[in-house]
Amino acid sequence: REGRGKGERGRRGGREGGGEGEERVGARCGWLTVHSKNDGGRLGVTARKKRGNAVHRDRARRLVREAVRRIRTQMPAGYDYVVVARHTIFASSADELQPELLELAHKATT
Repeated sequence: REGRGKGERGRRGGREGGGEGEERVGARCGWLTVHSKNDGGRLGVTARKKRGNAVHRDRARRLVREAVRRIRTQMPAGYDYVVVARHTIFASSADELQPELLELAHKATT
């Protein structure tokens, strides 16, 4: 398509907020934190098709959502979060993910 340079994304693949925010990468997931224009607290979870079939990707999303639900009160307020599942997440449990997600949240907001 014309008008898009290398690395530019369309509406579905772009980030809300014009690319502002902090990125961090952990052993099991990637993390993007964006200052929220409202009260914050939104969570987006994604897993690429490269990471497995729909069953595996859905399991990864459920694991992340459950881990974040458990640590929500300890996470910094006023931010929106996007978590990108990595291939190592499939061998994990929500209990194992909690410390990593909390650490990534604090690193990205400080």
